[in-house]
Amino acid sequence: MILDNNFISIVFLGYFNPAILNNDFLKENKILITDEKPIRENPTTPVFKSIEYLNLKFIIDLERFQIIEERINNFKDTKLINIAFKYFDVLKYTPLFVCGINFNLNVKILDIENFINLIKGNYILELLNINSFVINIKREILKKEEKFIGLNIRAKLNTDKLIQLNLDKKDDSDVFILNYNYELRELDKKTENKLYIKNNYVEIFKDFDIFVKKFFKDKK
Repeated sequence: MILDNNFISIVFLGYFNPAILNNDFLKENKILITDEKPIRENPTTPVFKSIEYLNLKFIIDLERFQIIEERINNFKDTKLINIAFKYFDVLKYTPLFVCGINFNLNVKILDIENFINLIKGNYILELLNINSFVINIKREILKKEEKFIGLNIRAKLNTDKLIQLNLDKKDDSDVFILNYNYELRELDKKTENKLYIKNNYVEIFKDFDIFVKKFFKDKK
């Protein structure tokens, strides 16, 4: 059962200059079109910079660039994609190697045993339309019992696209935090990959949405 969204983020791996990131740069280059002022901005250093608005957070170091959007009801309506790619339109010579989208949300698993039986079969293969995947099931070992506390799934879609799922128990209830990561590699080697997530976000979101709604619906 799907409960609520935590955040969506976009992450790039490459070579970055943290000193460039500031509120004036974002506004003057129309990366952010808003009168909103930062609610938090750490001092610029040569190796790290972060700046936070009401529901957007920019985090950059020398090898990683990330934007996080919180308080979002529908991931389909995210502003992240346009903001991130506008940033690199301005800094068009920035070396980029990997781009990933993270959908992070809370889900409730009402029947743990039934859920575990599903992931042991072909259900995930069919949902993701893949031939294989790697799974790590996490259990807490107690004196008198074992408890399911999460799992990791890694599935290659092709040579440069993959999906990773991380499911972790939130507390002593039946609520889990799910992170669904869609990752695209070789942005520097394949021209079509550099804008793939921007041009295909609607499709990526749709695949995520279908997977989550089917995977976490109540099974009778």
